[in-house]
Amino acid sequence: MRMNDTYRDAVSGTLKSTDNGSRTNMTVTNGTPVHLLVYWVGLDGLLYGRNKRTRKLAPGYPGQVLDPGATITWNNIDRSYYFVAKVGYSGAFAAVWRADRDNAAVTVTGRDLLDPDDIGETPVPTGSMIIPPNGPRILVGAGVLQKDRFVTREQFWQRLPNSYSLAAGEEKVVNYTQTQGMQDSSSDAKTVTGSVSTSASAGWGPFSASVNASLSKSSTKTQQVTVSTQTTSFTSNSYSNESAHGWLCLYWQLADTLTVFDETGTPLSSVVSATGPSVVWGPVKIDNLEEDPDPTALRAEIRDDVPEIVSVRPAPEQLRSA
Repeated sequence: MRMNDTYRDAVSGTLKSTDNGSRTNMTVTNGTPVHLLVYWVGLDGLLYGRNKRTRKLAPGYPGQVLDPGATITWNNIDRSYYFVAKVGYSGAFAAVWRADRDNAAVTVTGRDLLDPDDIGETPVPTGSMIIPPNGPRILVGAGVLQKDRFVTREQFWQRLPNSYSLAAGEEKVVNYTQTQGMQDSSSDAKTVTGSVSTSASAGWGPFSASVNASLSKSSTKTQQVTVSTQTTSFTSNSYSNESAHGWLCLYWQLADTLTVFDETGTPLSSVVSATGPSVVWGPVKIDNLEEDPDPTALRAEIRDDVPEIVSVRPAPEQLRSA
Protein backbone atom coordinates (compact mmCIF):
# COMPACT_ATOMS: atom_id res chain seq x y z
CA MET A 1 0.00 0.00 0.00
CA ARG A 2 1.45 3.34 -1.04
CA MET A 3 1.10 6.27 1.32
CA ASN A 4 -2.04 8.32 0.64
CA ASP A 5 -3.88 11.18 2.36
CA THR A 6 -6.02 8.89 4.54
CA TYR A 7 -3.05 6.86 5.78
CA ARG A 8 -1.00 10.04 6.27
CA ASP A 9 -3.71 11.59 8.44
CA ALA A 10 -4.19 8.35 10.39
CA VAL A 11 -0.46 8.07 11.14
CA SER A 12 -0.20 11.73 12.19
CA GLY A 13 -3.33 11.54 14.37
CA THR A 14 -5.27 14.17 12.42
CA LEU A 15 -7.84 11.82 10.86
CA LYS A 16 -11.49 12.28 11.90
CA SER A 17 -14.65 10.36 11.15
CA THR A 18 -17.74 12.14 9.84
CA ASP A 19 -21.38 11.26 10.36
CA ASN A 20 -23.68 11.35 7.35
CA GLY A 21 -26.55 9.51 9.05
CA SER A 22 -26.19 6.34 6.95
CA ARG A 23 -26.11 3.58 9.57
CA THR A 24 -25.04 0.05 8.66
CA ASN A 25 -23.19 -3.02 9.97
CA MET A 26 -19.65 -4.22 9.31
CA THR A 27 -17.53 -7.30 9.91
CA VAL A 28 -13.73 -7.07 10.20
CA THR A 29 -11.54 -10.16 9.85
CA ASN A 30 -7.85 -10.29 10.69
CA GLY A 31 -6.19 -11.84 7.66
CA THR A 32 -2.67 -11.27 9.01
CA PRO A 33 -0.65 -13.46 11.39
CA VAL A 34 -0.36 -10.52 13.79
CA HIS A 35 -2.49 -10.00 16.90
CA LEU A 36 -4.19 -6.64 16.29
CA LEU A 37 -6.02 -3.99 18.31
CA VAL A 38 -8.91 -2.30 16.48
CA TYR A 39 -10.09 1.25 17.25
CA TRP A 40 -12.86 3.50 15.99
CA VAL A 41 -11.64 6.93 14.91
CA GLY A 42 -14.11 9.27 16.61
CA LEU A 43 -15.69 12.44 15.29
CA ASP A 44 -13.21 14.26 17.51
CA GLY A 45 -10.19 12.46 16.04
CA LEU A 46 -9.54 10.39 19.18
CA LEU A 47 -9.12 6.62 19.05
CA TYR A 48 -11.98 4.81 20.80
CA GLY A 49 -11.32 1.48 22.49
CA ARG A 50 -13.69 -0.78 24.39
CA ASN A 51 -14.46 -0.08 28.04
CA LYS A 52 -14.76 -3.56 29.55
CA ARG A 53 -16.94 -2.29 32.41
CA THR A 54 -19.56 -0.54 30.28
CA ARG A 55 -18.87 -2.58 27.11
CA LYS A 56 -19.05 0.66 25.16
CA LEU A 57 -16.45 2.45 23.07
CA ALA A 58 -14.72 5.38 24.72
CA PRO A 59 -11.47 7.32 24.16
CA GLY A 60 -8.43 6.28 26.17
CA TYR A 61 -9.18 2.54 26.28
CA PRO A 62 -7.29 -0.28 24.53
CA GLY A 63 -8.59 -1.35 21.15
CA GLN A 64 -10.60 -4.52 20.65
CA VAL A 65 -8.29 -7.52 20.43
CA LEU A 66 -8.48 -9.23 17.04
CA ASP A 67 -6.44 -12.43 16.87
CA PRO A 68 -5.32 -13.88 13.53
CA GLY A 69 -8.32 -15.28 11.67
CA ALA A 70 -10.86 -13.82 14.13
CA THR A 71 -13.80 -11.63 13.10
CA ILE A 72 -15.48 -8.65 14.79
CA THR A 73 -19.06 -7.69 14.02
CA TRP A 74 -20.00 -4.02 14.46
CA ASN A 75 -23.34 -2.28 14.19
CA ASN A 76 -24.52 1.32 14.45
CA ILE A 77 -21.71 2.55 12.27
CA ASP A 78 -21.83 5.24 9.63
CA ARG A 79 -20.45 4.51 6.19
CA SER A 80 -18.10 7.48 6.69
CA TYR A 81 -16.57 6.17 9.93
CA TYR A 82 -12.88 5.30 9.95
CA PHE A 83 -11.29 2.43 11.86
CA VAL A 84 -7.62 1.86 12.72
CA ALA A 85 -5.71 -1.34 13.51
CA LYS A 86 -2.52 -1.38 15.57
CA VAL A 87 -0.11 -4.15 16.50
CA GLY A 88 -1.04 -5.52 19.91
CA TYR A 89 2.55 -6.12 21.02
CA SER A 90 4.19 -2.83 20.00
CA GLY A 91 1.36 -0.40 19.28
CA ALA A 92 2.66 0.12 15.73
CA PHE A 93 0.19 1.50 13.21
CA ALA A 94 -1.02 -1.24 10.86
CA ALA A 95 -3.95 -0.11 8.68
CA VAL A 96 -6.94 2.22 8.32
CA TRP A 97 -10.27 1.67 6.54
CA ARG A 98 -13.94 2.62 6.54
CA ALA A 99 -17.21 0.88 5.75
CA ASP A 100 -17.96 2.51 2.43
CA ARG A 101 -20.98 0.30 1.72
CA ASP A 102 -23.83 -1.37 3.59
CA ASN A 103 -22.98 -4.57 5.49
CA ALA A 104 -19.32 -4.24 4.55
CA ALA A 105 -17.07 -7.25 5.05
CA VAL A 106 -13.51 -6.02 5.59
CA THR A 107 -10.48 -8.30 5.76
CA VAL A 108 -7.21 -6.72 6.91
CA THR A 109 -4.28 -8.36 5.08
CA GLY A 110 -0.66 -7.63 4.33
CA ARG A 111 -1.78 -5.69 1.27
CA ASP A 112 -3.31 -3.06 3.57
CA LEU A 113 0.04 -2.32 5.21
CA LEU A 114 2.14 0.60 4.05
CA ASP A 115 5.07 -0.23 1.79
CA PRO A 116 8.56 -0.31 3.31
CA ASP A 117 10.39 3.04 3.19
CA ASP A 118 7.08 4.85 2.53
CA ILE A 119 6.02 5.71 6.07
CA GLY A 120 5.61 9.45 5.71
CA GLU A 121 7.69 12.47 6.57
CA THR A 122 9.99 12.89 9.55
CA PRO A 123 8.50 14.45 12.73
CA VAL A 124 8.32 18.24 12.56
CA PRO A 125 9.16 20.55 15.50
CA THR A 126 6.59 23.03 16.74
CA GLY A 127 6.67 26.02 19.02
CA SER A 128 5.42 23.90 21.93
CA MET A 129 7.65 20.88 21.14
CA ILE A 130 10.94 22.10 19.72
CA ILE A 131 12.60 18.67 19.99
CA PRO A 132 10.09 16.08 18.77
CA PRO A 133 10.35 12.43 19.80
CA ASN A 134 10.94 9.56 17.41
CA GLY A 135 8.24 9.00 14.82
CA PRO A 136 5.46 6.43 15.31
CA ARG A 137 6.16 2.80 14.53
CA ILE A 138 4.63 1.58 11.27
CA LEU A 139 3.99 -2.09 10.45
CA VAL A 140 5.24 -2.55 6.87
CA GLY A 141 5.27 -6.33 6.66
CA ALA A 142 4.12 -9.55 8.35
CA GLY A 143 4.72 -13.12 7.25
CA VAL A 144 4.46 -16.73 8.42
CA LEU A 145 7.62 -18.72 9.18
CA GLN A 146 8.21 -22.36 10.05
CA LYS A 147 7.18 -23.91 13.38
CA ASP A 148 3.92 -21.87 13.52
CA ARG A 149 5.95 -18.71 13.98
CA PHE A 150 5.59 -15.34 12.27
CA VAL A 151 7.75 -12.27 11.69
CA THR A 152 6.88 -8.57 11.61
CA ARG A 153 8.77 -5.67 10.11
CA GLU A 154 8.27 -2.23 11.61
CA GLN A 155 9.87 1.05 10.59
CA PHE A 156 10.08 4.43 12.27
CA TRP A 157 12.05 7.68 12.10
CA GLN A 158 14.60 7.97 14.91
CA ARG A 159 16.19 11.27 15.83
CA LEU A 160 19.98 11.19 15.79
CA PRO A 161 22.23 12.74 18.43
CA ASN A 162 23.92 14.71 15.62
CA SER A 163 20.99 17.16 15.72
CA TYR A 164 22.09 20.60 16.85
CA SER A 165 20.98 24.15 17.58
CA LEU A 166 22.85 27.42 17.24
CA ALA A 167 22.18 30.56 19.23
CA ALA A 168 22.45 33.93 17.52
CA GLY A 169 26.10 34.63 16.73
CA GLU A 170 27.25 31.18 17.89
CA GLU A 171 29.86 29.00 16.21
CA LYS A 172 29.95 25.25 16.82
CA VAL A 173 31.79 22.16 15.66
CA VAL A 174 29.36 19.27 15.16
CA ASN A 175 30.68 15.71 15.13
CA TYR A 176 28.57 13.65 12.75
CA THR A 177 28.27 9.89 13.15
CA GLN A 178 26.71 7.82 10.34
CA THR A 179 25.64 4.32 11.42
CA GLN A 180 24.28 1.57 9.20
CA GLY A 181 23.45 -2.05 9.87
CA MET A 182 22.37 -3.80 13.05
CA GLN A 183 22.08 -1.45 16.02
CA ASP A 184 20.56 -3.78 18.59
CA SER A 185 19.48 -7.39 19.02
CA SER A 186 17.48 -9.16 21.71
CA SER A 187 20.08 -11.94 21.89
CA ASP A 188 23.06 -13.44 20.10
CA ALA A 189 23.10 -14.46 16.44
CA LYS A 190 22.57 -18.13 17.24
CA THR A 191 19.33 -17.46 19.11
CA VAL A 192 17.98 -14.96 16.58
CA THR A 193 18.69 -17.08 13.51
CA GLY A 194 17.44 -20.20 15.31
CA SER A 195 14.07 -18.52 15.85
CA VAL A 196 13.45 -18.77 12.09
CA SER A 197 14.98 -22.25 11.77
CA THR A 198 18.15 -21.15 10.02
CA SER A 199 21.71 -22.13 10.81
CA ALA A 200 23.64 -19.66 12.91
CA SER A 201 26.92 -20.93 11.46
CA ALA A 202 26.00 -19.40 8.08
CA GLY A 203 25.72 -15.89 9.56
CA TRP A 204 22.96 -13.37 8.94
CA GLY A 205 22.45 -14.26 5.27
CA PRO A 206 20.01 -17.18 5.76
CA PHE A 207 18.10 -15.17 8.36
CA SER A 208 17.63 -12.27 5.92
CA ALA A 209 16.64 -14.63 3.10
CA SER A 210 14.01 -16.42 5.22
CA VAL A 211 12.53 -13.16 6.47
CA ASN A 212 12.43 -11.58 2.98
CA ALA A 213 10.67 -14.60 1.49
CA SER A 214 8.08 -14.66 4.27
CA LEU A 215 7.35 -10.92 4.18
CA SER A 216 7.16 -10.72 0.39
CA LYS A 217 4.44 -13.38 0.14
CA SER A 218 1.85 -11.15 1.79
CA SER A 219 3.05 -7.74 0.63
CA THR A 220 2.25 -5.58 -2.39
CA LYS A 221 5.97 -4.86 -2.72
CA THR A 222 8.98 -7.17 -2.63
CA GLN A 223 10.58 -6.94 0.79
CA GLN A 224 14.35 -6.56 0.83
CA VAL A 225 15.81 -6.65 4.33
CA THR A 226 19.52 -7.20 4.85
CA VAL A 227 20.71 -7.78 8.40
CA SER A 228 24.42 -7.09 8.68
CA THR A 229 26.94 -6.07 11.28
CA GLN A 230 27.07 -2.41 12.20
CA THR A 231 29.34 -0.01 10.33
CA THR A 232 30.08 3.51 11.53
CA SER A 233 31.69 6.52 9.86
CA PHE A 234 32.67 9.83 11.46
CA THR A 235 32.86 13.37 10.07
CA SER A 236 33.19 16.79 11.67
CA ASN A 237 31.76 20.08 10.40
CA SER A 238 31.92 23.65 11.64
CA TYR A 239 28.77 25.81 11.62
CA SER A 240 28.19 29.47 12.43
CA ASN A 241 24.99 31.43 12.92
CA GLU A 242 25.47 35.04 11.89
CA SER A 243 21.78 35.91 12.18
CA ALA A 244 19.91 37.46 15.11
CA HIS A 245 17.78 34.32 15.62
CA GLY A 246 18.41 30.85 16.98
CA TRP A 247 18.68 28.03 14.45
CA LEU A 248 17.67 24.38 14.71
CA CYS A 249 18.76 21.43 12.58
CA LEU A 250 17.55 17.86 13.16
CA TYR A 251 18.98 14.65 11.74
CA TRP A 252 16.73 11.62 11.24
CA GLN A 253 17.42 8.02 10.25
CA LEU A 254 15.04 5.25 9.23
CA ALA A 255 15.07 2.37 11.72
CA ASP A 256 14.02 -1.18 10.78
CA THR A 257 12.81 -3.61 13.45
CA LEU A 258 12.34 -7.32 12.74
CA THR A 259 10.58 -9.34 15.44
CA VAL A 260 9.92 -13.09 15.44
CA PHE A 261 6.89 -14.36 17.42
CA ASP A 262 5.56 -17.77 18.33
CA GLU A 263 1.97 -18.78 17.54
CA THR A 264 0.67 -17.16 20.75
CA GLY A 265 2.12 -13.76 19.85
CA THR A 266 5.01 -14.00 22.33
CA PRO A 267 8.17 -12.37 20.94
CA LEU A 268 11.14 -14.73 20.56
CA SER A 269 13.79 -12.44 19.10
CA SER A 270 14.21 -9.06 17.46
CA VAL A 271 16.81 -7.14 15.47
CA VAL A 272 16.95 -3.35 15.05
CA SER A 273 18.88 -1.99 12.06
CA ALA A 274 19.57 1.52 10.79
CA THR A 275 19.44 2.43 7.12
CA GLY A 276 21.17 5.34 5.44
CA PRO A 277 21.53 8.00 4.40
CA SER A 278 20.29 10.30 7.13
CA VAL A 279 17.57 12.88 6.47
CA VAL A 280 18.30 16.49 7.47
CA TRP A 281 15.45 18.76 8.62
CA GLY A 282 16.46 22.41 8.69
CA PRO A 283 18.16 24.56 9.57
CA VAL A 284 15.24 26.83 10.44
CA LYS A 285 14.72 29.80 12.71
CA ILE A 286 13.38 28.61 16.07
CA ASP A 287 11.23 31.74 16.28
CA ASN A 288 9.42 30.68 13.09
CA LEU A 289 8.19 27.31 14.39
CA GLU A 290 4.41 27.04 14.26
CA GLU A 291 2.41 26.59 17.44
CA ASP A 292 0.35 23.44 17.93
CA PRO A 293 -3.40 24.03 17.52
CA ASP A 294 -5.45 24.15 20.70
CA PRO A 295 -6.60 20.53 21.20
CA THR A 296 -9.75 21.63 23.03
CA ALA A 297 -10.83 23.63 19.98
CA LEU A 298 -10.57 20.55 17.75
CA ARG A 299 -12.58 18.16 19.87
CA ALA A 300 -16.16 17.44 18.94
CA GLU A 301 -18.79 16.54 21.49
CA ILE A 302 -18.71 12.84 22.40
CA ARG A 303 -21.97 11.32 21.24
CA ASP A 304 -23.95 8.52 22.85
CA ASP A 305 -24.59 6.60 19.63
CA VAL A 306 -21.04 5.33 19.12
CA PRO A 307 -20.40 2.12 17.16
CA GLU A 308 -21.14 -1.08 19.03
CA ILE A 309 -19.24 -4.37 18.97
CA VAL A 310 -21.85 -7.09 18.68
CA SER A 311 -19.60 -10.15 18.68
CA VAL A 312 -16.03 -11.38 18.34
CA ARG A 313 -15.78 -14.72 16.58
CA PRO A 314 -12.48 -16.60 16.99
CA ALA A 315 -10.63 -18.06 14.05
CA PRO A 316 -11.92 -21.33 12.64
CA GLU A 317 -10.21 -24.38 14.11
CA GLN A 318 -8.43 -25.16 10.88
CA LEU A 319 -6.80 -21.71 10.87
CA ARG A 320 -5.69 -21.93 14.48
CA SER A 321 -4.08 -25.30 13.91
CA ALA A 322 -2.51 -24.42 10.55
